[in-house]
Amino acid sequence: MVNILALAYGVFAMILLAWPTNTGNVFNDWIVLIGLGIVAGAGLLYLFIARPDRNSNAPEGDAIRVAELLRARRAAPASDSTRV
Repeated sequence: MVNILALAYGVFAMILLAWPTNTGNVFNDWIVLIGLGIVAGAGLLYLFIARPDRNSNAPEGDAIRVAELLRARRAAPASDSTRV
């Protein structure tokens, strides 16, 4: 319940901070949303042009292998758990 309230508070705070004001200066009123648009646009351009997901050389399935080793170590008898 606390996590849900914290998430709702955080989302509300982000909306409140991004909400444009009425000072008369368009740039000052919309600076947060302009910055958000620039960062999101640049990120999307990078994602679709550079395709970093296809150029990765990170090994596949290594986290699964480590998880299997940890499970096997936990399931081992108590006498094997003394060695590290």
